[in-house]
Amino acid sequence: MALLYLTLLGMVFISTEAAFVEIHPSRMRRAVSVDTERLDAIEEKLDTLINDDRTSALEQTVEVVSRQIMMQQLYVEERIRGEGQSGVRQVRNRETGFKSYHQRSFGGGGVASIHQHNNNIRTCGLGEFTAVLNGVEFRTRHNDFRLNMPSETSTEFHKIQEVPFPDIPQAVLDQPSVDGQILEMREWFKAWKDQDHSVRDYTQYFKPVLCYLEGAWLDPEESLESFFSDRHFLDASSWFDLQEKIRYTSYSGSKSRLENIAFLPVSIMGFDNATQPEFAQWNYRILCHPIKKEIKLDRLRLIDDFMFRLVRNLPMDKYEQSRNARFRLNSDDTSDFKKHARSGPTLLDEIMKEIPGKDNYVGSLTDTTIDGEEVLDIHTNDPLNAAFYHRFYSSSVPDAMGVNVLRRAFSDDSVFMAKTSQKSVREMALEKCNKDEPDYDATRCILKSRWSFAVPLEIIWLTPLSKWNPYNIPYKGNAYDNNQPEHKFVDANGRNGGFMSNTAYNGTNHQIFYQTPIEFYTGKPAKGGDAADTAKDAVGVLDQEGNVRKVAASGTYILLPEIPGVGSLRQRYPIMPVHEEGSTNYQEMEALRDLVQESTTHSTLYREMSHFANIVQPTPGPFQAITLETGVSTLSPHTHLVELTADDVEVAQNGGIVDVTSETKNSHSHALKIAFSTGEYFIWSCDGKVSCGDGHPRFLVVP
Repeated sequence: MALLYLTLLGMVFISTEAAFVEIHPSRMRRAVSVDTERLDAIEEKLDTLINDDRTSALEQTVEVVSRQIMMQQLYVEERIRGEGQSGVRQVRNRETGFKSYHQRSFGGGGVASIHQHNNNIRTCGLGEFTAVLNGVEFRTRHNDFRLNMPSETSTEFHKIQEVPFPDIPQAVLDQPSVDGQILEMREWFKAWKDQDHSVRDYTQYFKPVLCYLEGAWLDPEESLESFFSDRHFLDASSWFDLQEKIRYTSYSGSKSRLENIAFLPVSIMGFDNATQPEFAQWNYRILCHPIKKEIKLDRLRLIDDFMFRLVRNLPMDKYEQSRNARFRLNSDDTSDFKKHARSGPTLLDEIMKEIPGKDNYVGSLTDTTIDGEEVLDIHTNDPLNAAFYHRFYSSSVPDAMGVNVLRRAFSDDSVFMAKTSQKSVREMALEKCNKDEPDYDATRCILKSRWSFAVPLEIIWLTPLSKWNPYNIPYKGNAYDNNQPEHKFVDANGRNGGFMSNTAYNGTNHQIFYQTPIEFYTGKPAKGGDAADTAKDAVGVLDQEGNVRKVAASGTYILLPEIPGVGSLRQRYPIMPVHEEGSTNYQEMEALRDLVQESTTHSTLYREMSHFANIVQPTPGPFQAITLETGVSTLSPHTHLVELTADDVEVAQNGGIVDVTSETKNSHSHALKIAFSTGEYFIWSCDGKVSCGDGHPRFLVVP
């Protein structure tokens, strides 16, 4: 009440003083003075106001309204929890069409807007998306996260370190020539593809890391940026500025051109002295964790997100090689996939249990239930280290259903939780006792805890290519480090990766990271591309002797270019859950999809058996869809794939011209007009001109 009194008195003082503000400096100034008689009269009225209990009623009203706002936030979160599980929900939509699945959902161009920055030593391309974590819905900025992990030695808040890259097999280094190293390195990749330890023990050189999305309610005084990206940041001067930019762009339908804003909600977590609301600011980050054990490739099963297949008419084998492909880890560490439900930890739980929350790898915290029972590890029956991410725990006392194995959420199948001692994470407190009881003990009666929440995003296999440098190309460090000025010479004076000594890159840095001999690959890049991709297929780089070496990007790929005798291998396996997968509608739809797609397996479940044997297969039309490829650019060696539908083929072969956009390569695509004559397809125009500016030949070929 005293605080309210002083506040009101201060407001009156300001209003009284306002009558004597300074005149413009070009004119005479009048000294500031205060009408003391007026202040005395106002102070007397305030005393009367306080004594008749009206301020007490006002305080109670403010407290009740604030409490209701807090409960409304809880209602919204509970509603979201009831509609689905934690996971990715939506990417930025760029397409429309006759069918609802023509629009983008949690994928479209790539699941969760996945793309490549494989010219960067540590950056993995991941765009904007909307996600849900434990009932909190938020929208990220453009992420482009780096291969960083929590600190192994410190409990400092958000202290990180770099994920270590695998070493190069000694058998590769022992080869006397670059050609010999190339041939030997291919054999190691083949052993990894075949999962054959007997040929070469690849497990020490092909290391899986699990990258995850983590969120928590933080003190609003914390920094806006919770994780570093060398390409993107939250473009706001304060939390308020960020909120206003989101409000404006949502209202006007516009966007940040560089995709550097995010919707991160604010909540009231509690009250200080029952009157002052304590605000919490939601924030998230993306980190990675080196998995301790080997993960066999056959532990991952492709998820049939059918809408992405249908819109592109992709069979499962080709869909698996697309950027929309999403995978799921087997429940057990075996190649035999279990199709039945279970009520205990899985292989994913085993991996996530290795990942710490905000206390980092040295964290060690126990937990108790709301009933005061100790939270136990399911396997050992010892107190669970709740500082690491987990879904399942056990209790020495069964619950009302007679069950000892319990889960962290009511119905959220995908959320993992970790306790923390970080003061930067807002604390939730629960009063369990009656304060009027004579034996009241605050330590015993007040339950306090701080938590963060996480879901897996993808498993990335790190390979020896990160360190393999057979040409001994000098690496000149971080492009942003002013203490390493030599990094500026890499692309100085117009150096752009050309194949002449005056245009080739002068070494590499963290953003221009090319050191893999182009001969390691076939020269045929992996299919697919995105306008956000930044790497070139091949560039020229000077080695230590000044020789121009033709090399490929050595960062993280989604799909590696084809390797002779091996093929194209996937390096990034998205395993993120989707929010809608936790809804009853999605569950029923997925069950129906399995019934239709696996009709023979589930034939006994049909109420009326369909006569599939009598269905006449449709006769292929005279025109079929075709994939074409441009010739190699004369400016920098690359090609583009061009997809023509059956309708496009019909128009072109009947003398018409079709408009198509090529796939993205070398950070660009082409708007093409395609025509057909004397048995060949050719470019009628390219980007509005007679020919492509980067020198692609006129005629197209079938790849």
